[in-house]
Amino acid sequence: MSEVDAVLTAFLSLAGLDEGEKERWRGLCASAWNDLLAHLREGISPSQQGERLTQGAAAIAYYKYALLEAAVGCHSLKAGELSVSCDGDGLLRAAGAIRDDAILSLADLADFSPKVLFEVKP
Repeated sequence: MSEVDAVLTAFLSLAGLDEGEKERWRGLCASAWNDLLAHLREGISPSQQGERLTQGAAAIAYYKYALLEAAVGCHSLKAGELSVSCDGDGLLRAAGAIRDDAILSLADLADFSPKVLFEVKP
């Protein structure tokens, strides 16, 4: 199983999605994996930290998924006397907490400080 496949499996579990959704979210999980690799501290080998990095990338993918879901989710619907409304705030808060917890747990492996996050690399 490739690293991205492992991230994808962990992401599907976090998001409560089934295997039928796998290919739809492969690109998102690959992006999250590459984001995490870009922030690894010098000397850290992804192959030696596989499970921790997989879970961290899955949490990053889940946050990106939550952003997408909040952006395209329903806002309100009214049909006769019945009205339904929803927002993505709760999902975003939960996904942000999961992502933040993952980033904190990887502090010894990756640098996600603002200086590194917003650094422009040639």
